[in-house]
Amino acid sequence: MEAALPLSAAVVSNASQRETQYRADFARDRELADLFVISFPKSGRTWHRVLVGLYLARLCRQPARSALDLAPLCRLTGAARTIYTHNGANFLDGLLPSSDVVASPELWRDRSVILLIRDPREILVSAYNHAYFRDRIFSGQISDFVRDPRTGIAKIMTAFARWHASCHMASCFQLTSYRLLHRDPMAVLRQTLQAMGISVIDEAIGEEAVRAARFEEMRIYERHGYFSSKRMRNPSGDPRAAKVREGRLDAYRTHLSEDDLAFIEKAMRSSGLSFEAFY
Repeated sequence: MEAALPLSAAVVSNASQRETQYRADFARDRELADLFVISFPKSGRTWHRVLVGLYLARLCRQPARSALDLAPLCRLTGAARTIYTHNGANFLDGLLPSSDVVASPELWRDRSVILLIRDPREILVSAYNHAYFRDRIFSGQISDFVRDPRTGIAKIMTAFARWHASCHMASCFQLTSYRLLHRDPMAVLRQTLQAMGISVIDEAIGEEAVRAARFEEMRIYERHGYFSSKRMRNPSGDPRAAKVREGRLDAYRTHLSEDDLAFIEKAMRSSGLSFEAFY
């Protein structure tokens, strides 16, 4: 009897359709955005988005609950039209790393880009919990997840390598990181607002946004369904299925075996990218 795929067979069978949809999404979003904030999933995008959204909402005197509704906030504040995207690099879509839509500059060529990065080992732990407990599309162990090219380290490193190789195609390309969000969220907020064309930053509003976007507060927002957008909800109530879960740096060490770590680190070294420079 053939063993069941750890990744949902429905996800794998729909991969070609999803690839076609990505191309349509890229064409649409190019017409809607001046700035793309790009990240591999589970790199701190929700935290980043809430931080920026809280600042913009306070700036134009909108309710904090609207912080995730970025398009109207950009219009009201005169900020550059900004879209958050995973740029075809998602562990939920069943695409192999060889797909040319993964991290494709077709989306953001000649546009401004902020790339939000995170330690791949931390990404993998968070992504596994999302796939297993939240979306329930993966039934295997974390070791299987790490090694599956559709979900694991191969896809992460392919995306990072492609962003690195094609970054010159953007009109402006900047890096920020999950680690910097922990260490100096105000610096990340300033960088993003300046990229959005907001050159004069209200420090008091910024500090208020930083306080309101603290990890402890984010957990409360998710638990109570605070934001008007449904993207930050956890209907199951299972803490393992939460969007805002651990949020600790280097927590991967308690979730990955020595074999897993060796496999991941070999893939990271083989990519030729300098993660020391990133962090």
